[in-house]
Amino acid sequence: MHKIYRCSIDTHQRILQYIHDRMIEDKKLPAIKETCNQLSITRGTFYLHFSSIEEAKREVDQLCWNKFLELADVYREDSLQKKVLPFSFLFFEWLKQDLAYYQSFLLTENSIFTQNLLRFLKERNNAEDDMHTVFAVYGIFGFLQQWLKQVPKKGTYEAAKQLDELLKNLKIRSIV
Repeated sequence: MHKIYRCSIDTHQRILQYIHDRMIEDKKLPAIKETCNQLSITRGTFYLHFSSIEEAKREVDQLCWNKFLELADVYREDSLQKKVLPFSFLFFEWLKQDLAYYQSFLLTENSIFTQNLLRFLKERNNAEDDMHTVFAVYGIFGFLQQWLKQVPKKGTYEAAKQLDELLKNLKIRSIV
């Protein structure tokens, strides 16, 4: 059994936070050398945690997606919220939590987000029609990209209602 040291956990989190922050400011991944210099760690320490900077970025993205899944679980357990708010409201609330980061990776190619959303919708809808689900995911993805580009942005509730109306008009099953 491996011992897990608090300093190791802290270093891991610092690396992830640094990558997160660089993605917001620079709109690109930092180099490993830059990351190590800024965090005062060795390259060896970095490689104890991650095999590459891309692997670290995937973990940052996965942590962000996990926040969405937590919101979805809370939504499903709260019957009052389900009656009052459309499920798509969660997407916009999730985006608002870390808007600067999501703008940096949703407005670029992001296969992790797309794959997770595809998997999420298939699981929730027991989707047999893959083409239908793919169409819905890319429609939602495009809608979110347009919302992120808006200045000033529509409110989250208003945008959620608009997305739900669009999906209904396209005869796409509920995303819940």
